[in-house]
Amino acid sequence: RDLHSFPTRRSSDLRLNVRSFLTTKVDTNKKMRETILGNPSRFFAYNNGVSATARNLRFEENEGVKFIVFAEEFQIINGGQTTATLSYTRRKDNADISKIFVQMKLTEITGNKQQDDVDELVRDISKSSNSQNKVTDADFFSTHPYHILLERLSRTVKVPRLQGEQYDSYWFYERVRGQYYQKQMAMTVGEKKKFQLEYPESRTFGKTELAKFWNTWLMRPDIVSKGANTNIKDFAVLVDEMWGDCGNGFDEAYFKKSVALNIIFTTLEKAIPRQSWFRGSYRANVVTYAMALFHKKVLDSFKGKDLNLISIWDRQGLSDELLDIFLCVAEYVYEKITSDDRPVENVTQWCKRKNCWSGVVDEQTLSLQTLFKNIQNTFMDFKDSVDKLDKENQNVFKTKYLESSTKEIEGKINVCVTDIKSFFEKQIKTMNENYENEIKKMKDEYNELNYEWTKKKVDYTWSHSEWQLGIDSHYKSGNNCR
Repeated sequence: RDLHSFPTRRSSDLRLNVRSFLTTKVDTNKKMRETILGNPSRFFAYNNGVSATARNLRFEENEGVKFIVFAEEFQIINGGQTTATLSYTRRKDNADISKIFVQMKLTEITGNKQQDDVDELVRDISKSSNSQNKVTDADFFSTHPYHILLERLSRTVKVPRLQGEQYDSYWFYERVRGQYYQKQMAMTVGEKKKFQLEYPESRTFGKTELAKFWNTWLMRPDIVSKGANTNIKDFAVLVDEMWGDCGNGFDEAYFKKSVALNIIFTTLEKAIPRQSWFRGSYRANVVTYAMALFHKKVLDSFKGKDLNLISIWDRQGLSDELLDIFLCVAEYVYEKITSDDRPVENVTQWCKRKNCWSGVVDEQTLSLQTLFKNIQNTFMDFKDSVDKLDKENQNVFKTKYLESSTKEIEGKINVCVTDIKSFFEKQIKTMNENYENEIKKMKDEYNELNYEWTKKKVDYTWSHSEWQLGIDSHYKSGNNCR
């Protein structure tokens, strides 16, 4: 039966199909319609075809080729959208479908089966035909040269060895879903153990995660909040534009920055639930918004400068001080997106809106300029002294994590005063204790060896009173974190 009679008979032909026609507004059906109208000769190559069942098939042979000339109880059990879209486009768009071919798998129901048995068999066939693993947009994106390059780099760029590590290791980029486990399928126990030492499971990430990290860092948290599928579609378009003809700029440094963003994102995912201000919901939204806002504030505060992501790769982690700043931003974001005056009641849906991100960015309460500037100025003043007193255990803000700006920055911050002030006081206390210990040690040596301790080679160029005076004047001058 050709498709001309389908409109009047489709309800019976599709009786055992799992879905009725979903209209051409559905993405897959829309693309089928475009192929029918614009490139009909490609339809056979693009389409998966239909599966059907029937009884009492009769064949006739013509020039050595068999043709089906009769069938009873014909049912389309998989491919109803294909059949209906062809019929719809022929009628609504007056499309010529005479050159379109569709492959079909036809199962003949034989014997004297009762109708209930037939229906059960057809349901089993239909279920099996429709139970393949879902192919996502991320899967289609995996063959782009961008992902092939990152896969190659992940197999060759060694991770800096951390203290106690005895083996070279790598970050494993999963260009194709399941690749990490597939690599190990044919390995012996010994080979698998070696592989897992080189590529720890904790250091694996894929396309979906990569898109999330980079769209967050590119300050698009509203897109990230729309979910993995929408986000990777958006990121795929962006990558296509940036890649151009030759992919300039995508190199080993780019791979290291990608891993650094992974480290920031996953560290925040683990740290935020442990904070006293976190009430147990919207972690995913808080992480992407906090990381995006942090980057926005850095770019605004230090013109022409950016966070040094390579240093995070070198360290394979965040310093305590940098994490504290991220958490300060996260607390602000959490309060902002859950504020009672938000225009959309559902917080998750609100975070998908562009004006949610605009509202978070435009808020003037949060000024990271003063926060960064005060930390840098305070610890740069005493960096040399701290290095002499405690080279291995110092806990100061390392300026290599943030390239400083020479521009004078003004402003006040209304968050995180307690944490930052406590951090300063802790450093002062540590320096005082180290200083007192050194003084006592030198005095003991003086009494024992009977020579002037001030002539020792350890050169301390400042006194306890001068240190304390400097700190007091720092706070009195109003250079605190608010």
